[in-house]
Amino acid sequence: MVQAISVPLGSMSGAFSASLMGLMSSLFTGLLAILVDKLNSRFVESVKTWIYNKNSQTQSEKETETPLFYPSSSLEPLTHQLIQSSFTRINAFCHQTEEYLIAMDSKLEAFKNRLAQGFDLLTREITKINNVTDSVNQLNETIIVSNEQLRHEVENTRQELGKLNTLSLTLSENITHEVLINRQDILQLNALSETVSQRLEKYKQHLDKGLLNTANNDREMSAILNEIKVASDNLETSGRYNKENIDRILTIQAICHDAGLVSLDEIVKAKHYLETLLPTNTANINNVE
Repeated sequence: MVQAISVPLGSMSGAFSASLMGLMSSLFTGLLAILVDKLNSRFVESVKTWIYNKNSQTQSEKETETPLFYPSSSLEPLTHQLIQSSFTRINAFCHQTEEYLIAMDSKLEAFKNRLAQGFDLLTREITKINNVTDSVNQLNETIIVSNEQLRHEVENTRQELGKLNTLSLTLSENITHEVLINRQDILQLNALSETVSQRLEKYKQHLDKGLLNTANNDREMSAILNEIKVASDNLETSGRYNKENIDRILTIQAICHDAGLVSLDEIVKAKHYLETLLPTNTANINNVE
């Protein structure tokens, strides 16, 4: 960038210096012409004024018959004197003008030096700006690369979030389905527990009615045990789908197991009782026969 603008800036500085020198020369020449013209006008006006005054003096002198104008012999010394004074003034003006031009040349030289220093400073500033621009361009490239990486990461994160949302919806549906299944299993377990309770109540009633129906009671106990086993199997199957109800299912299994043990104990007692009764009844029958 500095190399590209150094040539136009050099041409511009040369053209500006040349145009400035031409302008100053034109101004000095015009000023000198104006001053010379003004001095000439003053000289002519002074001559005219002197002639007019002399003419007025000659008209006032009525006694003497003198001509209207002085003869050329009398005018030549005055004219020579006026011209000499005018040249003296012009020489002084030229000397002052020369001194002024010398001062202006020194000022122009100082201005040119300051202008060159300004252009050097401008060149250094442009170099600094170029360096800063390179740094800014590198920073912009780094920012662009970082933005691209960030965009890819955001896109990947968005895809992962979409997958997580889909997975969460699937898990929510599965959990809802499992909850419904567990609720149905709990209802079935409740129904089975009520059925078992009713069967146990019936079994107790059957035991209370008498020991004559021991065979039927044995069959009913076998059926009840089968139902208890089925209920236990159902409870175990339901326990695999409902981990939160494992303790309750185990409690129900323990109750059923205890009930089965109690039932078996009652059956054993009834059997022993029947065994104690059967010999007595057999003996009585034999005696009757």
